[in-house]
Amino acid sequence: MKPATKTAINLLPRDDLHKKPMAKFLKWFLTYGRVIIIMTEIITIAVFLVGSALNVRNNQLKQQINANIAYLNEATQLESQIRSMQYRLSSMREIYSSRKRYLYFLEYLGGILPEAVTLQDITVTTGSMELTAATTDEAAFATFIHNIKSAPVEKINTLQIASVARGGKNPNEIVFSLSVQLGPKAFEKD
Repeated sequence: MKPATKTAINLLPRDDLHKKPMAKFLKWFLTYGRVIIIMTEIITIAVFLVGSALNVRNNQLKQQINANIAYLNEATQLESQIRSMQYRLSSMREIYSSRKRYLYFLEYLGGILPEAVTLQDITVTTGSMELTAATTDEAAFATFIHNIKSAPVEKINTLQIASVARGGKNPNEIVFSLSVQLGPKAFEKD
C-alpha cells in the first residue's frame, strides 16, 4: 500500500477574495488578531503576577504591623512602669531631702505625747496630720488632747477629733483618730 499524500483544499475562491473589503478585514484580523490576543494574554498574566506579588506584600506588612503593635503594647506597659518608678523615686528624694523637717515635728509630737498613749498610725503631710492612737487611761487621752490644743498656733492650727471608740485589743482601751491642721512653723526646730 501506498501512503496517502497530503493535499490542501481551499474552498474559498482566490480571485475575488483579496479584493473585497470583508476579505481584507478578515485577512488583517487573522494576522493582527493573533498578535492582539497574545498581547492580551501576556498582559493578563502580568496583572495576575503583580496582583499576587502585591497580595504577598500586603500580608507581610500586616504581619509586621501586628508585630509592631505587640511591641508598642509591651513598650507602653514598660513606660508606665518606668513613670511609676520615677514618681516613687522623686517622692523618695523629697522625703529624703525633707527628713529633718519631719524629724523635728516628730520630736515635738513626742514631747507632747503622754507615755500612756500609743501611736498606731500617723500620716504627716505639709499642711496636715492624721493620727490614730490608743490608750487605756482616760486622763492620758485628755492630756494629749489638751497638749495639742495648747500648742502654739505656728505649730498646730486646729484639731478635729475624727473618732473615739472603746475596744480594740483590750476592752478598756480607748482608740481615737485625730485630724490636725499644721501651722507654718510645724516643721521647724524650736
